[in-house]
This record gives sequence, C-alpha cells and structure tokens, in this order.
Amino acid sequence: TSMAAAVPVGRIMAKMAVVGFLTGVGLEVFMVATGFYGVATRKEAERRVEAREALKDIRQTQRRRWRDALADSVRDHGGGDDAGAGDNEGASPAGARD
Repeated sequence: TSMAAAVPVGRIMAKMAVVGFLTGVGLEVFMVATGFYGVATRKEAERRVEAREALKDIRQTQRRRWRDALADSVRDHGGGDDAGAGDNEGASPAGARD
C-alpha cells in the first residue's frame, strides 16, 4: 500500500478552497479599510479626464488643419468671386492638397 492512496484529495481541495476564500476576503477588507478603492477610483477618473482632454485637442487640431487646407484650396483656386463657384463643394483636405 502506498501512502498517497490514503490521503483524501477531496478534503485537501476543500480546505484549500476555504483558505483561498478567507485570504481573498481578508485582502478585500484590508483594501476597503485602507481606502485603496477610493484612491484607485480617483486616479482612474483623472486618467480618463486627461485622455478626454487629449482627444479634444487632437480633434481641434484636425479641424484647424482641415479649415486651413480648405482655405488654401479656395485661395489657390480663386474662390473669392463667383467664378468657379461650387468647384470645391465637398472638397476634403486630401483633395485640397492635390
């Protein structure tokens, strides 16, 4: 007879599950008690605000470039009078550079 056959694997696994559960509960209680979640939530909110502001800046830069390209296109093609009116209708910045 071997010693391994006499060890009840099910009981050991059950004890490990209980120990793991209690360890997890202890960690969660510690994190709540020390204010970890409040700090983590605040930092995540700050990151999201920064990302939103960066995206806003990128969009403003893109709009400015598009307006500049459109203005250049109108200036280059004599868009100051009615001659050729509608030629640049729907022009994109990429088309304005061609």
